[in-house]
Amino acid sequence: MGISFPLGEEQQNAHLLTDLIRQIRERLNAIGERRGRPYTLAIHVMDSLETSSELGMEVERWCREDLVDVLLVGLGYMPSQVPVDQWVGLAKKYQVQVYPTVNPNTFRAGAWEEWSSKPVFQEAMRAAAAYFLQQGADGLYLFNFANEPSQEVTEEEFTSTLNELGDLEKLVGKDKLYGIEPTAHGGGPFYHGSQPALLPIVLDRVERKLPLKMGPDAEDPRAQFKISVWTAEASQDTVLWTSLNHVLLPTPTREGPWYHMEVPAGVMRKGYNELSLWCNVPSGGPYAGLVGPPGADPSEFLKQAFGRGQKSALSTHSPVIVHQILVAATYPETP
Repeated sequence: MGISFPLGEEQQNAHLLTDLIRQIRERLNAIGERRGRPYTLAIHVMDSLETSSELGMEVERWCREDLVDVLLVGLGYMPSQVPVDQWVGLAKKYQVQVYPTVNPNTFRAGAWEEWSSKPVFQEAMRAAAAYFLQQGADGLYLFNFANEPSQEVTEEEFTSTLNELGDLEKLVGKDKLYGIEPTAHGGGPFYHGSQPALLPIVLDRVERKLPLKMGPDAEDPRAQFKISVWTAEASQDTVLWTSLNHVLLPTPTREGPWYHMEVPAGVMRKGYNELSLWCNVPSGGPYAGLVGPPGADPSEFLKQAFGRGQKSALSTHSPVIVHQILVAATYPETP
């Protein structure tokens, strides 16, 4: 998965991988001439152009020298973090095609499994496909898709999902599940080729801003959106606030480690959104960030600041960790 050379020696050996790809291209061209038809060369690259380069993959040079036809982009473990606009721009410049990677195994771990009592395979695959196609990708590369169907996903769900993913029009009006993923699942080589993870993060009273990328559902007036934040270490006294595109969202409902927020109509945007989160846990010591009048009794000030007694306020000091964020786009059935 992208580790072609000893760590630290990627740049000095990058020409070796380029020479290999050049030889493959020349061999394919020769075979194509004999058989009277061209052969397509698709190369699997890392999440970003920079990460690919760091690992000894001279991707732009390959495109510039007409060595490749299709770029299979990313490892598929953090689809929301792949800079697909960067890849589409490169592809247009050199007239190659871009197929971002979607790995269904991603949607079987962590919050994807905890969010619902049923598999979210269909909804999550639709969301990734809708966003990538909206941003100009030529298609999708389905990595590990052969693992389906399974006991969780029926043959009918598998087939219908496969028939939808390559056509943006077929995805219109279908329920989807977007998200901001944590660090790449699986460990090992997947970390090297993946983008830096935005999650998990620790929340306190300082606003944390995260990019949320959405497909065309954001502009569909029929769509309803719910943001779900999967946390750990939050006490019963923890209060979470969120804003989306500088609009404060309604008070969340809580379900165990989950905080759920309904998104008012017109707030969600297609493409880039700014999601902000913060909570009532102070950073530093238990009184850090709290400023009271001179000589004020700390317990009384805490009671006023938190709306409860000192003991309850201090119990919120455990760090609140956000592991994953999911965004459901649903289309209620009309009677």
